[in-house]
Amino acid sequence: NLLRVLSSKILGVLSIAALLTGLLTLSFIENVTWFQNSFSRPVTMTVFAIGTFVLIWLGFGAVMRIDKAISLGLF
Repeated sequence: NLLRVLSSKILGVLSIAALLTGLLTLSFIENVTWFQNSFSRPVTMTVFAIGTFVLIWLGFGAVMRIDKAISLGLF
């Protein structure tokens, strides 16, 4: 969906790679510290949930027309 919506295809490929890389490295960053911070787990879960929601949203937008690809026709 990002490749259809963004005008620069290299920007679309880089944004897709950044989203996937961010979600994959999130679990490794959480487990690097020896001392578990009680604040790190809720922050990591929130970032992961928002990233997953964005990826699912863009996946649903990929089957819509180009004018409704980002908003899914909701607004």
